Amino acid sequence: MEIRKAKIKKISIIQNEDVYDITVEKNHNFYANNILVHNCAELPLPHGGSCCLGSINLSNMFDEEKNDINWSKLAKTVVTGVRFLDNVLTINRYPIPASEEAAHNGRQIGLGTLGLHYLLIKLGLKYGSKKSLEFIERLFATIRNEAYEASIELAKERGAFPKFERDTYLNNNFVKKLPPRLHRKIKKYGIRNVSLLTCAPTGTISMISGVSSGIEPIFAPVYKRKYRIDGALKEELVMDSLFAEYISKKKDLKGFNGAYDVTPEEHLSVQSTIQEFVDASLSKTINLPKGYTSENLADTLLDFVEHLKGVTIYQAGSRGDEPLTVVDWKEIDKDELLNTAKRYTVNIECEGGSCEI
Repeated sequence: MEIRKAKIKKISIIQNEDVYDITVEKNHNFYANNILVHNCAELPLPHGGSCCLGSINLSNMFDEEKNDINWSKLAKTVVTGVRFLDNVLTINRYPIPASEEAAHNGRQIGLGTLGLHYLLIKLGLKYGSKKSLEFIERLFATIRNEAYEASIELAKERGAFPKFERDTYLNNNFVKKLPPRLHRKIKKYGIRNVSLLTCAPTGTISMISGVSSGIEPIFAPVYKRKYRIDGALKEELVMDSLFAEYISKKKDLKGFNGAYDVTPEEHLSVQSTIQEFVDASLSKTINLPKGYTSENLADTLLDFVEHLKGVTIYQAGSRGDEPLTVVDWKEIDKDELLNTAKRYTVNIECEGGSCEI
């Protein structure tokens, strides 16, 4: 039987619809206006599958002396991450038999990253620029290759995942693009994990780590945050911590482009570049400025749709009174800017090594 691939020739926005937060318990996906949508965009899962995720802090891979990434450290970290996540699958206690069966049959893991934008800033690369895309290609190709090498080594030690079928696996489109040396090793030894890589949002853990989240740019170098205390609406000026550090040390600030400084095309270029080296999928938001029309969006998506597994968009102002508002830091009084930077770079010493904030 001949299998033919369909090609998208045109994307048309027919009308705007209300959006609802819903789920279907049985399979956790549903059709919205004839488009299949899924709650967990970064890691498609089988029935009973579990999100066994881990993230590498790319910002920590920067070598200040060489003004380059520490490639050896990155490789060792990837190997450690793969082995760690595979161990988690082994020792984990599963709530239902279906989850345990799915986890052990495919041994699917999701090693991802956080701190990408911080790393780019430290390297002097503007997020979304041509030079940043060239670097991102090398970076994520390295992560992919080291992850697959580690999984092959695990297969040699512990065996391939139980459902591994050599010919079927090697015929996968993603696997076909692996370097020939890895292809040969998989053919000889098999592989431990059916898939290894993802890019999760890492919202909370990036805050704990004090770096930019996932593969996203920072929201803005400086912004206003609205919040409520006892019913009263409050507002404060917030500064990105790395931006504050750079101001305090009088470093070059040109790499600090926020989510709305990055064009939709640059957002999609970063996502599509990384997707090439990730066997699962990505969590990434494409920030659209106010006034970006549905026709422009359709044309832009059409240029990138063949290189993406999914896309999430957010247009500025679409939620009315938004909690975060970008502030042009160049228009802030110099003393106020420096005082704000000081608040975000001060070292707090706490008894016992923990603080009440």
